[in-house]
Amino acid sequence: SFYQQLKVITRSGATFTERDVIPVRFVPMTGEVERRP
Repeated sequence: SFYQQLKVITRSGATFTERDVIPVRFVPMTGEVERRP
């Protein structure tokens, strides 16, 4: 598993603000979706 940060990106005119919200875990998809071409 890999850990990443969930981010909220807010736009105000031409300016963007990025804010980390919570840590999340990336889990690769398994099962039926892996067998699709």
